[in-house]
Amino acid sequence: MTSTECIRQISKLIGSKQKGGLKWLLKESERLVQSGGINLSEEQKDSFYVPKIILSVALENLSAQFAPISQTGSEIADNLKQF
Repeated sequence: MTSTECIRQISKLIGSKQKGGLKWLLKESERLVQSGGINLSEEQKDSFYVPKIILSVALENLSAQFAPISQTGSEIADNLKQF
């Protein structure tokens, strides 16, 4: 696989608002916003502070859906975390 082919496959996983990872990420972010676990009324309109927190938690919550399923894959992922 070339680097271009790899990025193409990653793009397919990310998807769009209609399908794939981006759809799941937006849905999980919306779930977190509606959960009542954070008070949005105290945030300034153009602030990225709370949205970044929500995005971070949403990514963490969804990470298992993209996690390696084999020992070898886990070892490769652990290696990549060093970079």
